[in-house]
Amino acid sequence: MMGKKIKCYSIKKVINENNTFNDDLVFNNDIDLPAAIGQAVLEILKVKSLAHVAGEHRKKINEICEKYKQNKVVDYTDRAVEYTLSYLPVYFYKIWLPLWNLVKQSKLPAQLKILELGVGPGTSTWSLLEFYRKLAVENPDIQFKIEYTVVEKVAAFESIFGCFKRRMSRTLPANLQLEIKEQFGQDAFNYLATCFGKEFDIIMESNMLNRSEAINMDKFDKFVLGLKNALKNSGHAIYVEPGRWVCRDNLGYLAHFAAKNANCSFYRKPQLAQVNNQGNKFAVEIENYGLRDKGTYHWFHYMILEKGEAA
Repeated sequence: MMGKKIKCYSIKKVINENNTFNDDLVFNNDIDLPAAIGQAVLEILKVKSLAHVAGEHRKKINEICEKYKQNKVVDYTDRAVEYTLSYLPVYFYKIWLPLWNLVKQSKLPAQLKILELGVGPGTSTWSLLEFYRKLAVENPDIQFKIEYTVVEKVAAFESIFGCFKRRMSRTLPANLQLEIKEQFGQDAFNYLATCFGKEFDIIMESNMLNRSEAINMDKFDKFVLGLKNALKNSGHAIYVEPGRWVCRDNLGYLAHFAAKNANCSFYRKPQLAQVNNQGNKFAVEIENYGLRDKGTYHWFHYMILEKGEAA
């Protein structure tokens, strides 16, 4: 990274790197949701509090959870609101672990272009923005800029994404500029396969490479082709998937394929990690109202690939 070194104490203090059981296990310390996120969720649900969530929403949430447990494909067309409520607040901070691995080694630029695939309601989008918001507040002498392209097949997420965008944009300090290009109603794998020019510093996905999303070999091929054509040399690809072991195997296969065809190597091998929601009052409230299973810790895998200079 060129220029001044980015101070990141505000991030470091909520990342616990004292791995308790083995080298693959990393924890988030407890941290609450940004107020704007909780407010947006209530606005999307059209309620004043979670106590007023309708039974219809609860039924659809249960249907989504059952399909996840059975590793079945989920159709989000008429379940976008319910997915947002049951998933986004609980897993909001998971993207911070791969971002932390980059920023602590001065691998995360102050000004960058990001392509996020399968964005859904923007769980990783708004979490990354909150990450950068904290960096901008801690580094007022550095000008931050994010040019963000998001792609999502399910058009029903567009208005939900827009609600979070309005709320979160109001929280940004003067030294953080955000530009978002939205591509809703487009297949993320097809979109990536048409990208050329090696323009993106980061390409990332969340929960898009597993059985619940009907993953197949053709989609892996398109993803790797996108890394070859759209990711800058020395850029990074970030993957976040569920905590099931089969998802770790999928990431390992993708990394092998990307090494062979896109000159990408491990920056961080597939890691099993947890989000600690002890201090996430909104997520705890969701569980207390029976809107999802209770549990302070929630498992997921993440992986970071780095592209070689000669790709």
